[in-house]
Amino acid sequence: MEADVRRMLRRANDVLRLAAFPLAQSLCEISGISNAQQALRHVVETAFRGVWPETRLRDLLLTADLEGRIFRGEAAAQLQVSTRHLQRRRAKAVSILALHIRKLLGPDDVETIDETRRAPADALEMIAELVSDIEPAVAARILRLGGPQSAEKANALVLRGRVDAGADPETAGAEFGERAFSPLLTILQAQSKQMNGKQGEADQGLWPLFTRAARDTTESSEVQFELEWLAFLRARHRGCVRQMQRVVTNLSRIAQETPAWISRSLLAQAEARIRRGRLQDAIILLDQVERRGFRRLALRQLASSSVLRAEIALQHGDDAAAERLAAGADAILRGRHSDAYRAQATLARASLRLRKPWPCGDEVGSLSATAWDRVAIDIEAARHYNVDGQVDFARQCARESYRIASNLNYLGLAARAAATIGSTFDERSRRRRDWYLRALSHLLSTGDRSVGCDLFGSENDAAPFVPFDEGISEVLYRALTRAIPQLSGSSSAQVAAARDFLRRLSEYALGLTPFTDELAQSMDVAAHRSGPFAQYLTYFLDDATDILECAFAAIVSIRKRAGMDQRLTHVLRGFAGAVEPDKDVRRFIVG
Repeated sequence: MEADVRRMLRRANDVLRLAAFPLAQSLCEISGISNAQQALRHVVETAFRGVWPETRLRDLLLTADLEGRIFRGEAAAQLQVSTRHLQRRRAKAVSILALHIRKLLGPDDVETIDETRRAPADALEMIAELVSDIEPAVAARILRLGGPQSAEKANALVLRGRVDAGADPETAGAEFGERAFSPLLTILQAQSKQMNGKQGEADQGLWPLFTRAARDTTESSEVQFELEWLAFLRARHRGCVRQMQRVVTNLSRIAQETPAWISRSLLAQAEARIRRGRLQDAIILLDQVERRGFRRLALRQLASSSVLRAEIALQHGDDAAAERLAAGADAILRGRHSDAYRAQATLARASLRLRKPWPCGDEVGSLSATAWDRVAIDIEAARHYNVDGQVDFARQCARESYRIASNLNYLGLAARAAATIGSTFDERSRRRRDWYLRALSHLLSTGDRSVGCDLFGSENDAAPFVPFDEGISEVLYRALTRAIPQLSGSSSAQVAAARDFLRRLSEYALGLTPFTDELAQSMDVAAHRSGPFAQYLTYFLDDATDILECAFAAIVSIRKRAGMDQRLTHVLRGFAGAVEPDKDVRRFIVG
């Protein structure tokens, strides 16, 4: 928006150019003033409060940009500041004006103006853009009817389409002329290998990008965006939710140049928030994706949004809605995009919870046995085999999936595979409990709420972990110290006090026991005798709460989670209030 405001201000002294600018036309509509210059002046005057120094910023825009009465050098001299400092003040004024205009227009109008500014001028390019989302090969043939620049877009479109469909783009090289090295093709090949579980080959293929000779060819926005997308795929496969959140920040920054990238970035942001349990934030992002998708007739993006909405429905416990959304998305995406496999996995999870049969599709056979999507579907198939009475076969399939997931560091899938193996053993058996503890440990390594919402299937009432013993507190303690290394105790007594507090906290938060004197006593002991654990747990309380909530949400049923969150918050706030800050504050914070 700020870039559009600057372009509009540069046209402020030219009536015709200003009237033709889309943002100025929108200001005329909302202000009811037909003259574009007068409408812009009215908006500028109302954007700033009538107090100093905002009045000075307003006058700077009015005199230097709208009226053109003084030049920048004269304005700097009048204000008795340097030209550079004047530029800083003008940038602040433009930022305030852009925020005011965004509030006036609303999100829908802002996106419409953005799309209008980026719309292709050629009719064939417009047709190709509309078709590209669902049929990239057809769009590429249309684009090749244009000039050399259109042919370049067609080549990139074909490559992107093949990768999205799960195919290797390497065979496409002959179609695009003789080239010694193509950074974009190299990155897309790495994405394809990553999706097929060939991480080592993907890493080796990227080495040419980091040579000095290739440095100048990797600075384009398209190459940078696809490289960040590769990082996002790796974070998704490894179950590293925090890394996903960091990568989507870069995707959002780079994506501002191309509408198609913006939609992919928004989908990635929504997925990262779903996996962290920020469902309301994800819904807002998906609303933006769908508004863009409706305007551009982007069926694939709308279907991918439905896949994510199905995962949200799973976390909410609305299995029927999850089944409906996943089935609809699968019908659009099957054979066109790899998100179809995620839709099938979500459909399998919803069908299992609804006690319905789920036929595994034949398309999964085209994937490599080590592909992340293939392993995910194999795990869900093993869960259905177990429910259907094929216990030995289910255990065999789940063990193979666990082996692959562990070797390739698919931590979220390793958690689901371990829970599936555990469910094949007798209730209350030691092997069942050991595998469940292993599954919980893998889950807490990821912090993935989407993986954990139905991790233990129908046993979501703390049944897998009753009674709570040292094994539970050990898993929780290791998860906390892995995420926050400073929590590690310096003596066995400190570690024992921390584990005892975590065990009693868990029993109370899950509703297995009331708030007892034993819990109060363990909380007091941990607050005063657990050393670094107490100090750093208080300092990183939000991070610790996320880990404990992720663990407890995987154990209890959805209907009991509201009370669980309240009890957990109550105890942790009481614990934080009982901890006395370290006297040497600097040593405590810095180490």
